[in-house]
Amino acid sequence: MAYFVDTNILLRFLHRTDPNYSSIRTAVRILKMRGDEMVTASQNLAEFWNV
Repeated sequence: MAYFVDTNILLRFLHRTDPNYSSIRTAVRILKMRGDEMVTASQNLAEFWNV
């Protein structure tokens, strides 16, 4: 199954000081272990770059 990863997930995954970091990391790890696909859109990448 494919899951859409929005800008908030991308940002929280990279900032270890974010209070939601461990939850996001755990969720991504579970999805990867299950073989699920994580996708994003070019707009989210542009928003990520701007932040």
